[in-house]
Amino acid sequence: MANKSKPAAPAPAPAQPEVPVATIEHEASALEEFVDEHKSRILWGIIAVLAIVVGTMVFKYRSESNFSAAAGVLTGAETIEELRKVVSDYPGEVVAGSALLIIADKLESEEEKVAELKKFVDGYQGHPLHAKGRADLALIEQENGNFDDAISVLREITSADKKGFTAQNGLLRLGDALTAKGLAAMKEGDVDGAKKLFEEAKLALDDLEDRTPSEGLKRTLTERRERLPHLSVLSTTPEAAAAKKAEEEAAAAKKTEEKAAAAKAAAEEAATVPVVPAVEEKVAPAPEGQ
Repeated sequence: MANKSKPAAPAPAPAQPEVPVATIEHEASALEEFVDEHKSRILWGIIAVLAIVVGTMVFKYRSESNFSAAAGVLTGAETIEELRKVVSDYPGEVVAGSALLIIADKLESEEEKVAELKKFVDGYQGHPLHAKGRADLALIEQENGNFDDAISVLREITSADKKGFTAQNGLLRLGDALTAKGLAAMKEGDVDGAKKLFEEAKLALDDLEDRTPSEGLKRTLTERRERLPHLSVLSTTPEAAAAKKAEEEAAAAKKTEEKAAAAKAAAEEAATVPVVPAVEEKVAPAPEGQ
């Protein structure tokens, strides 16, 4: 068997001449020098910032967890005593303010109700329902005849918030307060003052309609509008009331006269009827022997 010769190894490539590498020398910038000099401080600063971010996230998580727990406690509180415990356990928090509102709603004594509402209004000014607490106080003022105080508070509430439910409900209450004050003015004979107040009440209801109220408020608004025309000064002035009373008295007197005339005519008619004398009926005696 013939021996096969191995292929010859390739010839080595000729050596390439070395190419010199250029180097560029430059001076360090001010920023690089600052970083190099203060890199340990910069590192600790970055660590501090990260610690603040992480701490904020943890605090937020714990705050949300605490809020959820407090909300659960408030939901489970039914009696006034349980609600007061929520206030004492979570002072200054939203759930404590909400508990005060619920307590005020449950109390029957007006004095105690006012006390709880004032605690809420004075101590929980950042509460989402702070305006409601003020409106509830204004309603009590209105019921006690303090119309000016009630109207002043309700005007502030309705001007501060244009879209909220509390402001819309406040407009409804403002219309009621203005109407009540107008009726009081009518009793005192202040016709011009009453007319102005009734017109302001109508404007408050118009404003409420422009703010697109909820369906429930729309129904109540319709009821208030239907009631307002009957409060018009045109039909409720003292002069109009006196004229109406005189008209009713005249109608009653006329009916009395008509009844008297009818009775007199009946008596006269009875007097003209001739009287027929009664005939004595004689009974024949019974035969003897019977």
